[in-house]
Amino acid sequence: MGLTITTQPAAEPVSTAEAKAHMRVDTSDDDTLIGDMNTAARELAESFQRRSYINTTWRWTLDGFPGHIPKPPGFDSQHNMRVPRSPLSSVSSIIYLTSTGATATLATTVYRVDTDTEPGRISLQFGQVWPSTRQVNDAVTIAFVAGFGATSTSVPEKMRTAVKVLCSDMYERRSSQNETSKSMRVEENKTATRLLWSGRIIEAA
Repeated sequence: MGLTITTQPAAEPVSTAEAKAHMRVDTSDDDTLIGDMNTAARELAESFQRRSYINTTWRWTLDGFPGHIPKPPGFDSQHNMRVPRSPLSSVSSIIYLTSTGATATLATTVYRVDTDTEPGRISLQFGQVWPSTRQVNDAVTIAFVAGFGATSTSVPEKMRTAVKVLCSDMYERRSSQNETSKSMRVEENKTATRLLWSGRIIEAA
């Protein structure tokens, strides 16, 4: 299973100006650094919660459809596919390799998209079956959009506050001797962990 961002969010849930205000930074000397740390803080928070905050387009690859391969993380006992980033906004396409090696797009009449549950689910319409695929890696490619919306106003305040807290922590611990934003974990900050834990998506077994 692979999961890759194909279109980054158009904005950050917390602006650089908001991050600076939270940290009480009045100068513009570190604006670029704070902007980079703000993005890194958002990425940490999203990864911890298995979420996208601002609408993001993802490519999710699987070796086959439910029922045709051993159950990987993300498939449930009802042969639904649990989308690995929440909240699910839409599924753009499901493309697969047929048993003969041809590329085909799964018709939307075959499946339904449930955006009301978390994580979102892709399931079969009544009377439909998942098609067989060629027995190769990444035989199925699903393009989907996850996020609360296109702007920061749609993102829950708990998550925005956690991003500010993490960014502030990075800034205070910055050092030329190490790359704080790459080595830091959410769990190292108790305030951020408390803010993010209740909205964390538990990975499917």
